[in-house]
Amino acid sequence: MVSKYKGATPEQEKLYRQAKWKKFRAMHLKVHNICALCGITERLEVDHITPVSKGGEFWNKNNLWTLCISCHSRKTAVDTGKVRLISVNENGYPLDKEHPWNEEG
Repeated sequence: MVSKYKGATPEQEKLYRQAKWKKFRAMHLKVHNICALCGITERLEVDHITPVSKGGEFWNKNNLWTLCISCHSRKTAVDTGKVRLISVNENGYPLDKEHPWNEEG
């Protein structure tokens, strides 16, 4: 069975299924009802800013923010190492001098 909670341990998955989490999540979404990254107000998720799998506190409300499903998917891809973000300059070229686009040729 594939986990709905990417990167979560079985113990963490149990926390997400608890009525306590569902109430905690609902209270968070009542106050924070807009995606923190893009401003969308539909299909929202409560996300741990620092993933629990990387030491973030599960029940700490200061470790939570609201993301739409699309932004949440992108953040999770970065958190799990499936996507790597790179910094770019004003022209869109990577700041990393070792990046292949910056090789002279």
